[in-house]
Amino acid sequence: EDMVEQFEAMDEDEIDHGQLTRGQRRIRQFMLRRLKEEVPLGLPPKHFREIRVELSPAIRAEYDGAEKQFRIWLDRAMTLRLQQEAKKLGKPIDTPELVQEIERRVKKSIAAEYLVKMGVLRKLAGRGKVAAALDWIAKMVQANESVVVFGEFKEVLEDIAAGLAKRRIGFVSIVGATSKADRAAAVATLQKGEKKVMIASQA
Repeated sequence: EDMVEQFEAMDEDEIDHGQLTRGQRRIRQFMLRRLKEEVPLGLPPKHFREIRVELSPAIRAEYDGAEKQFRIWLDRAMTLRLQQEAKKLGKPIDTPELVQEIERRVKKSIAAEYLVKMGVLRKLAGRGKVAAALDWIAKMVQANESVVVFGEFKEVLEDIAAGLAKRRIGFVSIVGATSKADRAAAVATLQKGEKKVMIASQA
């Protein structure tokens, strides 16, 4: 835990790569990472398709409002920190070197809150894609194809699950708390074709 906190407090150019290697060795026993080519399951090659989705007026308004508030917060956070550091160092607030230093420090000091606020925007965008995702899933099921839906945000996946239930499309779910036995049962259900959709999330 102490090592994690130390790495979180570092900039990329401050990381001791010896420490990084030792840290990787320590966590390797708890993590399993495999490349696709290392898993001989006869999987077909990946195909990527970009589908553009227009947000509904309601979601677009909510997203734009959140984005505006995010920009205001970021500007205020930068300005406040700049003023604090300028006073502490006794330098003019418009000193170029000071601005660069503050930007570096701000990335560290407000990184957690920054990620939270970015997460809000991403969640809103995800909610805006639910209807399009449901239409696409329904078409795949009608074509007798199996579909695995991966998601990051619990609320978005819950909306997809509710939409599938409304359309009477059966599905199984795997989340972070799902037991090993239940995971195996869900995978078997999908592989046997008893249900055509799986919703998967680490949350």
